Amino acid sequence: MKKTFIRLYTIAISLIFIFAIAVFGFNIYKLQKNGHINAEKRLENIALKIKMIPPSCEFNTIEFNDRIQAALDNKSDFAYLQIKINNQTFYTYPSGIKPQNVNPKLIYSDTKSFTLNENNISIHADIFVLQPKLLSKYIKFSFLIILFATLLTVILILIEGHTQDEKDKVAARKEELEKEIDEILPGTHAVEDEPAAEENTDAAEAEVTEDDDDFDSTDFELPDHIIPEEPQDDNIFAAPAPEEHKAFVNEILGKPQVEESKQIADKETNEYKAQLNSNNTLTLPSEELKPMKLDNEPEGLFSPDTGFGWESYLLTRLDNELNRATASEIDLGLFIVKIAGVSRKDEITKKICDVISSHFQFKDLIFEYKNDSYVGLKIGSNSEQAFNFAQKLYVDLANVLNGRAKIYIGVSTKTIRIISGERLLKEADEALIHAQEDEDSPVVAFRANADKYRAFVENN
Repeated sequence: MKKTFIRLYTIAISLIFIFAIAVFGFNIYKLQKNGHINAEKRLENIALKIKMIPPSCEFNTIEFNDRIQAALDNKSDFAYLQIKINNQTFYTYPSGIKPQNVNPKLIYSDTKSFTLNENNISIHADIFVLQPKLLSKYIKFSFLIILFATLLTVILILIEGHTQDEKDKVAARKEELEKEIDEILPGTHAVEDEPAAEENTDAAEAEVTEDDDDFDSTDFELPDHIIPEEPQDDNIFAAPAPEEHKAFVNEILGKPQVEESKQIADKETNEYKAQLNSNNTLTLPSEELKPMKLDNEPEGLFSPDTGFGWESYLLTRLDNELNRATASEIDLGLFIVKIAGVSRKDEITKKICDVISSHFQFKDLIFEYKNDSYVGLKIGSNSEQAFNFAQKLYVDLANVLNGRAKIYIGVSTKTIRIISGERLLKEADEALIHAQEDEDSPVVAFRANADKYRAFVENN
């Protein structure tokens, strides 16, 4: 292996190790710097999710407990968590006594209190500033980079060692052969070819120099048999005269055919000239003109402001998806998200659209709706799943807006019905109106009675 390659490889591997360590250190610094802010947001999200529990969900039931567990999400971020309802301990994690002597640099500690369905709820949380999940992620990333570089180095060392062993074996075999030759032919040894070649070249140059001295250009003459002869008049390859060529063409093709071809060419030229107007411009036929584009017609399938589909395409796509859902016997949810008072030209609209796009399955199932709303379709989502999905979407949008604007979500689902897109959209609109009227319930879902619908279908 060449020394230059080894030097460059050493520099490259050193840079890889430095990069891995630098990335790990930067991520830890960033995590430590933003740890308290992230921990505070984490606790606020838990409180907001618990506030979203509907009044219909009775206290101390299985459904209420499940919603509390869903609000807590990943519990590994907590050093200690305690939820009290009406000053009575409802939930603790981990089970046991609250740890004392909390280090504020490593753990964020705070308490949130609020009222839910006439019940006083208090949430106390000790949250790791360096979240174990993210810390493990950064360690794993740096470790994999270092491991890859180390394995690559080991492989190259093994290859180099094997190559060097082969070279040593070849050299040893060559020495053995030279010894055997010396034993068979005493005084004989291998002769290098390059000096001998140089001696032969010098001798050849000397001979050429001596010959050049005796050379006289006047003594050299061409033999008579290679002197070119003058062209004769009867040469069959001589070019014919112009008149002879014209006569030859007329004889082969016939003069009438030549005249007919000339007439056709003249006719096409006259037709082309007739298409030119007085300004010497060519007039195109009417069918080649491009149709005019209407002012209200949208360009492309997606809006440049949001990246979502145009509202004019909504009902057509909704009807198609409802037909597919009916044929496949699956459900379909429709969500209208209204961000009151935020224009689509606003800077925060991009963040809003990113959050909405991340929640739905496909980007072409999201459309602009009215001036400040968006419609999303979710395939395979029943009424309960759609409501939970809308609550999660509300929480993520509230984190982005941070109180800048109010959010309302209206939900409607197909629910085994054969229903038109216009009807499903109207139901979601009605749910959105109720969400705006009730300040305590910004997410409202329209729920159809499946039993009554079956009875209606059977009777009609």
